[in-house]
Amino acid sequence: MTIEEFQQLVMHLRRIGTDTQTCEVKESVDKLPASLVETLSAFSNSALGGTIILGLSEENGFLPVESFTAARMQDALVSAGEKLTPVVRPEIEIFPLDGVEVLVAQVLPMLIEDKPCYITERGMYRGSYIRTGDGDHRLTKYEVDRLVEANRQPRWDAELVTDASMDDLEEKLVQKVVERQKLLHPRIFEHLSETEVLSNLRIIADDNGTFRPTLAGLLALGHYPQKYFPTLVVTFTRYPDSKGEGNLDSRDYRFIDTQTLVGALPYVIADAVELVRKHMNIGAVIEGAFRKELPDYPLIAVREAVANALQHRDYSPEGRASAVSINMYPDRLEILNPGGLYGRVTLEDLGKPGITASRNQFLSAILETTPYLGEGFVVENRGSGIPAIKTSLEEAEMFPAEMFSSLTNFGITFLKRRRDVSEKKNLASTGLEQAILNELENHASLSLMELIKFSGRSRSTVANKIKKLVAEGKIEPLEPAKSPKQRYRKVR
Repeated sequence: MTIEEFQQLVMHLRRIGTDTQTCEVKESVDKLPASLVETLSAFSNSALGGTIILGLSEENGFLPVESFTAARMQDALVSAGEKLTPVVRPEIEIFPLDGVEVLVAQVLPMLIEDKPCYITERGMYRGSYIRTGDGDHRLTKYEVDRLVEANRQPRWDAELVTDASMDDLEEKLVQKVVERQKLLHPRIFEHLSETEVLSNLRIIADDNGTFRPTLAGLLALGHYPQKYFPTLVVTFTRYPDSKGEGNLDSRDYRFIDTQTLVGALPYVIADAVELVRKHMNIGAVIEGAFRKELPDYPLIAVREAVANALQHRDYSPEGRASAVSINMYPDRLEILNPGGLYGRVTLEDLGKPGITASRNQFLSAILETTPYLGEGFVVENRGSGIPAIKTSLEEAEMFPAEMFSSLTNFGITFLKRRRDVSEKKNLASTGLEQAILNELENHASLSLMELIKFSGRSRSTVANKIKKLVAEGKIEPLEPAKSPKQRYRKVR
């Protein structure tokens, strides 16, 4: 960090008046606070690391503490880093600020194979922390296990289901998978029996002389996998408002429709796509002599996102308690699955050629040759899902999908198509204020960022127009002033 970057950071802290997700400030006049070792763990376990500033007073507007001794605190900070496993060695600088020395320590994120970083004397499960907002929070056992799991290949999908039998597999799907494998790999599978092929693919496994399905085999080819795993389902919910709350002061339901999708994965994916199609709008424009449909969400993108969620979700015993969920709001479609990105893959890596990591390697291989309803197969297993989503959204002239990942969840959000092609082309000739009002007419509410994306204008331009419309009483904010969750709606 340069002194210019440090000064800009302090200006930012003074402007917002609080610590941040990536910056912790302590006065540390006489000694380091005991909680600082938790911050070292939290920053080390995060994806971005963080910055610790000692010698500033948050209570006094992030002004320097005159009695602070930077050199002594530097030694104390080094000692604090040695209380963790692995040892944390921050990059420490001492900068002048308003005539006083301030200590700045940058904590780099640990490599994936070194996580979790934990306070040695407390142990891995009691001493591992993560940064959330401006605070440090102890990781749950589930979160610690997911970090540890990232260092080795999980095999939960190959687990034998001891209560199940071969009768639990759908023979039609089984035959098609076996035929496809023999066609693709004749040298290996052509002369093997069906049982031998299924065993090699880990669709079934030997249980003391009796063959039974594995978890992956049941999920891909089973009649009703939920007989043994009732929570391995997909839940679909359509909400009437953008917060999923409904009108709690009236007889309105909190949701318009809700369904639980069960069965083998090919059928679940097809049912999910059909539900989205049923509940979304499909507009159209005339281009030349042809009619071009404009759905709220490209179904190719929806299918790939649902398949991705089921293929890569966490199937560990703890993860099986949670379902994949599809939530449809007036302004967006969210698809969430248990388990964040696996291994070394980051959000920035998604969709890049050659960068893949499969949490469920056996299930993924089986789904490659599991027929999808209609045509093709459930997945390609080549890292092509995210590029397919991106391409379909671009062709529909829609905004890119928004994705997030944590230790416990991965989610993808599609923003609802906001206007038809002709409206998009003519936006430049439409007054921005009227365009904002028109957009709010079709949504329960919108945030500043959503209106910026819609209009393609600068943040300051859109913010000024919103301020003017609020003053004129045409739109109203839904949250307190300066709230980071602020949304706006049209006044009726």
